[in-house]
Amino acid sequence: MGKLVSIGCRSIVTAAGGATLEILGLGTYKPRIRRIEFSQVTAVAGTYGLGFAAAAGVTPTTPATLLEERATTYDPKTRIALAWGTPPTVPAAFFRRATCAAAVGAAVVWDFGSEGLQMDDVVETSSLVLWIVATAPVLDINIVVDE
Repeated sequence: MGKLVSIGCRSIVTAAGGATLEILGLGTYKPRIRRIEFSQVTAVAGTYGLGFAAAAGVTPTTPATLLEERATTYDPKTRIALAWGTPPTVPAAFFRRATCAAAVGAAVVWDFGSEGLQMDDVVETSSLVLWIVATAPVLDINIVVDE
């Protein structure tokens, strides 16, 4: 196992048919996703999918680097974005889908086990996105990655 890095964030995009979160590696680095969990902040039903974007977002306006979970000088290579100049495009298929009732705190946990969801085979122009399939509320999102 490598270094565990993680981040907690709040989504911005809530419209159907768009990415609300993008996960990508720095340069050619491909993260291994261990866990994604999210909960609804307001009482609006939402339907979500997780998949590889056909094309990564361009000019992220809210990029953030994941945080090292142990007090070391390691520099994490995984990044997220919550908004873009040009957003990521819709995945051709989803690894996971979920629908939540219109309730504050309705939550989803996707655990990818010790091997993680490997992004190794993804071309450099793609990324992993949490896609809003149907209108959704703002989300609190937590991500754990094994670098």
